[in-house]
Amino acid sequence: MAETTPTPAAGGKSCSSCGVNLDAKPNYKIGSGKYLCPDCMEKAKAAKFAMNAKNAPAARASGAQAPSEDNSFLLGMGSKTAIAETGTKPCPECGRALTADAVICTGCGFNTDSGKRTRVRILKPEKAKDDGPAKPKAPLTQNPHAQGLAVIAVFGFMGVATIQSPAWTPVFFICWAVLNFVMFVVSAYKSAQVYETPLAYLIAFVPVWRDYVMLFKQESVFLRWCWAAMYINYIFGGIVVAGMQAKNGA
Repeated sequence: MAETTPTPAAGGKSCSSCGVNLDAKPNYKIGSGKYLCPDCMEKAKAAKFAMNAKNAPAARASGAQAPSEDNSFLLGMGSKTAIAETGTKPCPECGRALTADAVICTGCGFNTDSGKRTRVRILKPEKAKDDGPAKPKAPLTQNPHAQGLAVIAVFGFMGVATIQSPAWTPVFFICWAVLNFVMFVVSAYKSAQVYETPLAYLIAFVPVWRDYVMLFKQESVFLRWCWAAMYINYIFGGIVVAGMQAKNGA
Protein backbone atom coordinates (compact mmCIF):
# COMPACT_ATOMS: atom_id res chain seq x y z
CA MET A 1 0.00 0.00 0.00
CA ALA A 2 1.48 3.33 -1.04
CA GLU A 3 2.15 5.87 1.69
CA THR A 4 0.52 9.27 1.42
CA THR A 5 2.22 12.48 2.48
CA PRO A 6 -0.02 14.82 4.45
CA THR A 7 -0.71 18.14 2.77
CA PRO A 8 -0.60 21.12 5.14
CA ALA A 9 -3.69 23.26 5.22
CA ALA A 10 -3.43 26.55 3.38
CA GLY A 11 -2.65 29.39 5.79
CA GLY A 12 -2.53 29.32 9.57
CA LYS A 13 -1.24 26.53 11.77
CA SER A 14 -1.20 22.92 10.61
CA CYS A 15 0.01 19.65 12.09
CA SER A 16 3.50 18.80 10.93
CA SER A 17 2.60 15.09 10.92
CA CYS A 18 -0.92 14.71 9.48
CA GLY A 19 -1.47 18.18 8.02
CA VAL A 20 -4.78 18.92 9.76
CA ASN A 21 -5.60 22.60 10.32
CA LEU A 22 -5.03 23.64 13.93
CA ASP A 23 -6.31 27.22 13.88
CA ALA A 24 -9.32 26.35 16.05
CA LYS A 25 -7.98 23.20 17.71
CA PRO A 26 -5.60 22.47 20.57
CA ASN A 27 -2.04 22.09 19.39
CA TYR A 28 1.49 21.57 20.62
CA LYS A 29 4.34 23.72 19.38
CA ILE A 30 7.41 21.55 18.78
CA GLY A 31 9.69 24.00 17.00
CA SER A 32 9.85 27.28 15.14
CA GLY A 33 6.70 27.27 13.00
CA LYS A 34 5.97 23.57 13.63
CA TYR A 35 3.01 22.12 15.54
CA LEU A 36 1.37 18.77 16.37
CA CYS A 37 -2.28 17.94 16.86
CA PRO A 38 -3.27 16.07 20.09
CA ASP A 39 -3.63 12.72 18.27
CA CYS A 40 -0.19 12.90 16.65
CA MET A 41 1.32 14.05 19.92
CA GLU A 42 -0.05 10.99 21.70
CA LYS A 43 1.25 8.72 18.93
CA ALA A 44 4.65 10.36 19.14
CA LYS A 45 4.77 9.95 22.91
CA ALA A 46 3.74 6.31 22.68
CA ALA A 47 6.33 5.57 19.98
CA LYS A 48 9.05 7.27 21.95
CA PHE A 49 8.07 5.43 25.13
CA ALA A 50 8.22 2.12 23.26
CA MET A 51 11.66 2.89 21.91
CA ASN A 52 12.93 3.82 25.38
CA ALA A 53 11.53 0.69 27.01
CA LYS A 54 13.90 -1.69 28.73
CA ASN A 55 13.44 -4.38 26.11
CA ALA A 56 14.26 -1.99 23.24
CA PRO A 57 17.84 -3.33 22.73
CA ALA A 58 16.57 -6.92 22.51
CA ALA A 59 13.86 -5.88 20.09
CA ARG A 60 16.36 -4.16 17.82
CA ALA A 61 18.65 -7.17 17.98
CA SER A 62 15.83 -9.47 16.88
CA GLY A 63 15.15 -7.27 13.87
CA ALA A 64 12.04 -5.51 15.20
CA GLN A 65 11.38 -2.07 13.76
CA ALA A 66 9.57 0.98 15.04
CA PRO A 67 5.98 1.45 13.91
CA SER A 68 5.62 2.81 10.38
CA GLU A 69 3.72 5.81 11.72
CA ASP A 70 6.46 6.60 14.24
CA ASN A 71 6.87 10.34 14.42
CA SER A 72 8.58 10.58 17.77
CA PHE A 73 11.48 12.47 16.23
CA LEU A 74 9.19 15.47 16.03
CA LEU A 75 9.24 15.79 19.80
CA GLY A 76 12.91 16.65 19.78
CA MET A 77 12.76 19.28 17.05
CA GLY A 78 13.78 22.65 18.42
CA SER A 79 14.02 21.44 22.00
CA LYS A 80 16.78 22.83 24.21
CA THR A 81 17.85 19.29 25.12
CA ALA A 82 18.38 18.32 21.48
CA ILE A 83 20.32 21.51 20.80
CA ALA A 84 22.47 20.98 23.88
CA GLU A 85 23.30 17.40 22.87
CA THR A 86 24.32 18.19 19.30
CA GLY A 87 25.28 21.85 19.59
CA THR A 88 23.16 22.59 16.51
CA LYS A 89 19.54 23.15 15.56
CA PRO A 90 17.81 22.57 12.22
CA CYS A 91 16.83 25.50 10.03
CA PRO A 92 12.99 25.60 10.00
CA GLU A 93 13.07 26.42 6.29
CA CYS A 94 15.68 24.15 4.70
CA GLY A 95 16.76 21.86 7.55
CA ARG A 96 20.42 22.88 7.43
CA ALA A 97 22.22 22.48 10.74
CA LEU A 98 22.64 25.81 12.52
CA THR A 99 24.59 26.68 15.63
CA ALA A 100 22.56 27.19 18.78
CA ASP A 101 22.94 30.99 18.67
CA ALA A 102 22.57 31.39 14.89
CA VAL A 103 19.88 33.82 13.74
CA ILE A 104 20.22 33.66 9.93
CA CYS A 105 20.68 30.45 7.94
CA THR A 106 23.62 30.75 5.56
CA GLY A 107 22.01 28.24 3.22
CA CYS A 108 18.60 29.75 2.49
CA GLY A 109 18.76 33.09 4.32
CA PHE A 110 15.90 32.32 6.71
CA ASN A 111 15.82 34.63 9.74
CA THR A 112 14.73 32.65 12.79
CA ASP A 113 13.78 35.83 14.66
CA SER A 114 11.58 37.45 12.02
CA GLY A 115 10.48 34.25 10.27
CA LYS A 116 11.33 35.73 6.86
CA ARG A 117 13.94 35.05 4.25
CA THR A 118 16.70 37.54 3.59
CA ARG A 119 19.27 37.69 0.84
CA VAL A 120 22.55 36.24 2.05
CA ARG A 121 25.97 36.80 0.53
CA ILE A 122 28.81 34.82 2.07
CA LEU A 123 32.21 36.50 1.85
CA LYS A 124 35.42 34.54 2.15
CA PRO A 125 37.76 35.88 4.80
CA GLU A 126 40.81 37.60 3.40
CA LYS A 127 44.08 35.91 4.16
CA ALA A 128 46.53 38.06 5.99
CA LYS A 129 49.65 38.64 3.96
CA ASP A 130 52.73 37.43 5.72
CA ASP A 131 55.58 39.62 4.59
CA GLY A 132 57.97 37.90 6.97
CA PRO A 133 60.25 39.64 9.42
CA ALA A 134 60.87 43.32 8.78
CA LYS A 135 64.11 43.98 6.97
CA PRO A 136 66.54 46.22 8.84
CA LYS A 137 67.03 49.61 7.23
CA ALA A 138 70.40 50.18 5.61
CA PRO A 139 72.51 53.02 7.02
CA LEU A 140 72.44 56.32 5.18
CA THR A 141 75.94 55.78 3.82
CA GLN A 142 74.74 52.64 2.00
CA ASN A 143 71.58 54.20 0.61
CA PRO A 144 72.00 54.61 -3.18
CA HIS A 145 69.74 57.66 -3.20
CA ALA A 146 71.86 59.36 -0.55
CA GLN A 147 75.01 58.44 -2.47
CA GLY A 148 73.66 59.88 -5.70
CA LEU A 149 72.54 63.09 -4.01
CA ALA A 150 75.93 63.41 -2.33
CA VAL A 151 77.72 63.08 -5.69
CA ILE A 152 75.47 65.70 -7.26
CA ALA A 153 75.88 68.06 -4.30
CA VAL A 154 79.68 67.74 -4.27
CA PHE A 155 80.07 68.30 -7.99
CA GLY A 156 77.54 71.11 -7.94
CA PHE A 157 79.49 72.86 -5.20
CA MET A 158 82.77 72.30 -7.02
CA GLY A 159 81.31 73.59 -10.28
CA VAL A 160 80.10 76.79 -8.67
CA ALA A 161 83.41 77.18 -6.80
CA THR A 162 85.35 76.71 -10.04
CA ILE A 163 83.33 79.45 -11.70
CA GLN A 164 84.10 81.80 -8.83
CA SER A 165 87.77 80.77 -8.50
CA PRO A 166 89.69 79.26 -11.45
CA ALA A 167 92.13 77.70 -8.95
CA TRP A 168 89.53 74.99 -8.36
CA THR A 169 89.62 73.92 -12.01
CA PRO A 170 92.29 71.15 -11.65
CA VAL A 171 90.54 69.72 -8.59
CA PHE A 172 87.22 69.74 -10.41
CA PHE A 173 88.51 67.88 -13.45
CA ILE A 174 90.48 65.37 -11.34
CA CYS A 175 87.31 64.48 -9.42
CA TRP A 176 85.38 64.39 -12.68
CA ALA A 177 87.89 61.91 -14.13
CA VAL A 178 87.83 59.71 -11.02
CA LEU A 179 84.03 59.62 -11.02
CA ASN A 180 83.89 58.65 -14.68
CA PHE A 181 86.52 55.95 -14.16
CA VAL A 182 84.53 54.45 -11.28
CA MET A 183 81.34 54.55 -13.32
CA PHE A 184 83.06 52.88 -16.26
CA VAL A 185 84.28 50.05 -14.02
CA VAL A 186 80.87 49.59 -12.44
CA SER A 187 79.07 49.71 -15.78
CA ALA A 188 81.55 47.22 -17.25
CA TYR A 189 80.80 44.80 -14.42
CA LYS A 190 77.07 45.31 -14.86
CA SER A 191 77.36 44.89 -18.62
CA ALA A 192 79.11 41.57 -18.13
CA GLN A 193 76.22 40.44 -15.95
CA VAL A 194 73.67 41.51 -18.57
CA TYR A 195 75.41 40.07 -21.63
CA GLU A 196 77.01 37.11 -19.78
CA THR A 197 80.23 37.34 -21.78
CA PRO A 198 83.73 38.64 -20.91
CA LEU A 199 83.75 40.77 -24.07
CA ALA A 200 80.99 42.86 -22.51
CA TYR A 201 83.62 44.61 -20.38
CA LEU A 202 84.50 46.61 -23.48
CA ILE A 203 80.98 47.92 -23.86
CA ALA A 204 81.30 50.40 -21.00
CA PHE A 205 84.26 52.09 -22.69
CA VAL A 206 82.37 52.62 -25.92
CA PRO A 207 80.05 55.68 -25.83
CA VAL A 208 77.10 53.93 -27.47
CA TRP A 209 73.81 55.49 -26.36
CA ARG A 210 71.90 52.28 -26.87
CA ASP A 211 74.02 50.50 -24.27
CA TYR A 212 73.79 53.41 -21.87
CA VAL A 213 70.03 53.52 -22.13
CA MET A 214 69.79 49.74 -21.70
CA LEU A 215 71.90 49.85 -18.55
CA PHE A 216 70.02 52.86 -17.21
CA LYS A 217 66.65 51.11 -17.58
CA GLN A 218 67.53 47.59 -16.47
CA GLU A 219 70.25 47.89 -13.86
CA SER A 220 70.40 48.74 -10.17
CA VAL A 221 69.37 51.97 -8.51
CA PHE A 222 73.02 52.74 -7.73
CA LEU A 223 74.02 52.54 -11.38
CA ARG A 224 71.09 54.74 -12.38
CA TRP A 225 72.18 57.38 -9.89
CA CYS A 226 75.73 57.14 -11.24
CA TRP A 227 74.57 57.78 -14.78
CA ALA A 228 72.35 60.63 -13.62
CA ALA A 229 75.27 62.17 -11.73
CA MET A 230 77.47 61.86 -14.81
CA TYR A 231 74.94 63.64 -17.01
CA ILE A 232 74.57 66.41 -14.46
CA ASN A 233 78.35 66.50 -14.23
CA TYR A 234 78.53 67.14 -17.97
CA ILE A 235 76.09 70.01 -17.58
CA PHE A 236 78.10 71.54 -14.73
CA GLY A 237 81.28 71.04 -16.76
CA GLY A 238 79.75 73.05 -19.58
CA ILE A 239 78.74 75.75 -17.12
CA VAL A 240 82.26 75.86 -15.69
CA VAL A 241 83.87 76.14 -19.12
CA ALA A 242 81.42 78.82 -20.17
CA GLY A 243 82.00 80.71 -16.93
CA MET A 244 85.77 80.51 -17.29
CA GLN A 245 85.62 81.72 -20.89
CA ALA A 246 83.39 84.59 -19.90
CA LYS A 247 85.70 85.51 -17.03
CA ASN A 248 88.83 85.33 -19.20
CA GLY A 249 87.15 87.36 -21.90
CA ALA A 250 86.22 89.98 -19.36
